[in-house]
Amino acid sequence: MSHSNFQTIIAKFFDGYDLEKSLKQNSIYLCRNDGILLYTCTGKKMAPSLDDVSIGALLGGVWQAAEALASFIPTKAMSDRNPPVYRLSFDDSSQGVYILPITHQAQKYYLSLSYAQEINPGQLKANFRKLGEDLNKFLDKKKMANIVTDKKDNLLFNNITDEEMDSLFNFAGN
Repeated sequence: MSHSNFQTIIAKFFDGYDLEKSLKQNSIYLCRNDGILLYTCTGKKMAPSLDDVSIGALLGGVWQAAEALASFIPTKAMSDRNPPVYRLSFDDSSQGVYILPITHQAQKYYLSLSYAQEINPGQLKANFRKLGEDLNKFLDKKKMANIVTDKKDNLLFNNITDEEMDSLFNFAGN
C-alpha cells in the first residue's frame, strides 16, 4: 500500500471518530517506525508551534530506544509465544506523552497522545487505548477488503475479451 493511500485511509478513520469527546482537545500523532508523520490532530490545549517533522522523528526514536532497552528484559518461554504488547508512557499527574504501537501489513506505526492540564489522565489513556484498538480493527477490515479485491483481480479469466473467448471455442464449429 502506498504512503499516500495509507494516509487517505487513516484520515478517513479519524474523520469518522469523535476525538473531541474522547480525547478532550489533546494532540494525536501517527507516524511510521522511521519517524515519517502520517496524521496529526493538534488540540487546543497544546502549543501551536509544534514542528510535525521533529515530532515524528522523536516518536519513532523514543519508541525504538525503549524497544532496545526492553530487549534486555529476560523473557519466559510462555511470553515468547505471546509477545507482550508494550505501550510507552512518560507523564506526571496531569500532562505527558503516551505511545501505542499499531501494526498493519507487517509495518509498525506509532500512535501518540500528548496531553496537558488533564484532570483524569487514566480515563484519557483508556479512551486512547480504545482509539488504538478501533484503529487496528479498521485497518484489519481494510486489509481483508484488499485481499478480497486482489483475489477477484487475479481470477484466471478475469481480463479475457469476447474475441478471445470466441477464438477459444471456435474449434467446436469446425
